Amino acid sequence: MKEEINTNAEAVEEEEEDEDVAEFKAILEELIYISNHPKNIWKRREVSLLLLGIFVEDISMYMIRHPHYNLLENLFAEIMMTDYKLAPKSLRSCLIGRSLWACNSIADLVPRGESGTLFMHQVIDFAVESLREKSNDTSVYLIATRCLIKYSRKFKSEELQQFAPKFETILDSLLFLVDTATLEYAYLPIEAFQTFSKINEDTVAQMTPKVTPKLLTLFKNYHSEGALGQELINLFKLWCNYDQCREIFVDTFIPFIMEIVELYYNSTPNTENKDNVLSLKD
Repeated sequence: MKEEINTNAEAVEEEEEDEDVAEFKAILEELIYISNHPKNIWKRREVSLLLLGIFVEDISMYMIRHPHYNLLENLFAEIMMTDYKLAPKSLRSCLIGRSLWACNSIADLVPRGESGTLFMHQVIDFAVESLREKSNDTSVYLIATRCLIKYSRKFKSEELQQFAPKFETILDSLLFLVDTATLEYAYLPIEAFQTFSKINEDTVAQMTPKVTPKLLTLFKNYHSEGALGQELINLFKLWCNYDQCREIFVDTFIPFIMEIVELYYNSTPNTENKDNVLSLKD
């Protein structure tokens, strides 16, 4: 009787797995059909990328349960196949944003090995190009920055050297985000600066004269904002390890600290504290 029950249970489980496979194949085929439909192809492409990003968690769970059924190469191809230059201008920024979001969503599925490395290179190139494109929306810059951080962290520091020239071309775009992003997302360009700072001292030396004044202003205004203030402190501590950065800190950081001291001196009602601060300034 027990053997019969076990046999029936196994049969039911296999049947459920077959249904899962059939359902998942149907979803994937529908995504590809929507993506390549000749009518309203660009709008359908946008919907396809949106659905792909939504279903990526289910795709991940499915691949864990069915490791023999590899969807990754199809997914990589679907995400990266769009020629955005051919898309209507009204949809171009949205399509780029959807594709970057899909790349960001699928990041944890990317395997080690040739196909995974190729895809990671493609995503980094795509994110850099998206940040360099002046016509893109701020929202595209934000998701491109998030994507760049996530995929760059998949490489060792010495492997990131190859991307140094590309990273140097997007400093202005990241500074634009420092100026325009809401406080909720201001940490993203700072995390990007941290990632790039781990490449080599020359890259940091080129970056700091441009970046430091704006980051100090950000720190001055929002140093008490928990995570953001800590991210800035971590970045400054990292830069202090490089000889070439010390001059820029002497020129910008020390005057900034004295300004903070003066603000404290002018705002504190405690005369004893004022005298202590004054003696520090002297």
